[in-house]
Amino acid sequence: EVNKLVTEYLNAKVAVDKDKIAMLVDNVSYAGIEELTLMMKNVESIKLVDCYTIDGPEDKAIMVYARTETKIKGIDTAASGVDGFYIRPDANGELKIVLAPIANEIQKIIDEDTKRDDVAALLSDVNTKFAHEIKSDKKLAQFFDRLKNRKAGSDENIDISEIKDTDK
Repeated sequence: EVNKLVTEYLNAKVAVDKDKIAMLVDNVSYAGIEELTLMMKNVESIKLVDCYTIDGPEDKAIMVYARTETKIKGIDTAASGVDGFYIRPDANGELKIVLAPIANEIQKIIDEDTKRDDVAALLSDVNTKFAHEIKSDKKLAQFFDRLKNRKAGSDENIDISEIKDTDK
């Protein structure tokens, strides 16, 4: 059920399907819908590899660390990543991704979870894999370098056609 929810959410983000996103989250006004078109412009797909779940601090809530592979248009290598989701049932018992602000004491517990040995190992594994991916694919490295070097809050467009494959 969690894998299905996360997969549907990732697919809806890539498709910029605002109605579908609204069905999957607790409060669509926190979904960043306005920025989504720009954020997903260069994304071909986001594939869910697997979900690592731990019990959340609230009854029936779970913290999900979703290992993903993001395929950027025009780049051969997919980029490994981890998306964290806080999921809990709504009033009807349906699991929803929580986007609305969470009480400070709950947020502190969630923040502490990232320091757990199992979660830290997962994050380290994904970071190592990503480092290998950008080392082996120069176009992927250039794309993320440009992304990283954009001014904070910038909506500067990254044109994939300007990224050259320097290995050829």
